[in-house]
Amino acid sequence: MDLSTYTGKHLELSIVLLLSLAVVNYCSASKILIIPLPYSSHVIQQVYIAELLISHDHRVDMALPSTFHGPGKIQSKGINVHFYAGKHPDLFSDPSMAKGFWENLESIMNIPPWIGFRGMVPLFTPFCHNALGDQKFYETLKKENYDLVIADALPMSRFNLVLPYRLGVPYVAFEGGYEPHLTRLPALPSFVTNSILTATTPNMTFWERLRSTVEMFIWINFGGVDELTSSSLVQKYAPEKPAISVDEIAMKSVLWIIDQD
Repeated sequence: MDLSTYTGKHLELSIVLLLSLAVVNYCSASKILIIPLPYSSHVIQQVYIAELLISHDHRVDMALPSTFHGPGKIQSKGINVHFYAGKHPDLFSDPSMAKGFWENLESIMNIPPWIGFRGMVPLFTPFCHNALGDQKFYETLKKENYDLVIADALPMSRFNLVLPYRLGVPYVAFEGGYEPHLTRLPALPSFVTNSILTATTPNMTFWERLRSTVEMFIWINFGGVDELTSSSLVQKYAPEKPAISVDEIAMKSVLWIIDQD
């Protein structure tokens, strides 16, 4: 994983400003935890954000599976890494899972997301249960007394938000598509589209606007994957907290950062 290849300078000002707003109540340096989806591209992006925050005198930690390859490069950036145990085999520990992922990726990307994401559930489930089910890992995070958590909150990694919800720490959701029903910023889907569903321009035709509206309706009502978004995750892994769905937890984010690359 070559961290030097990711610059993203165009994000620097907006990220610093937005995260400064999120921690506006804290006058001194804050302790921040980042929970990325543990794929290289996602981790590289979050490492860049961590470096920006460290340059503004914040302490930044990152949560990763113990099976993740190359954590030393992350730690060399001044980021402390907390590992959660790999009780369930994942993409890093089971080569057959990784092979199946790459073999099926193209076909998954060519079908509607509310169908394709369901086919990817077995790849994300181990990360979900390993991160949320490691009680020793949770106790370690609890002792750190973080001021803010930044969590990868894509539809298939939104379970990350259960950790800050259980910790009782304010959290920022990092997303790849606009979901107005979660961000609490409603917009007409015929005008503002979700890039995960439809890649369109402001000059949409009537039929493109109709398609965007129908797709958003399907996404909101049928796009979720119960195993990764239902209240059962909270009931199982945060029994001391009110049993709400992962989407309801997402709605409580203090800030949404939507990255569309």
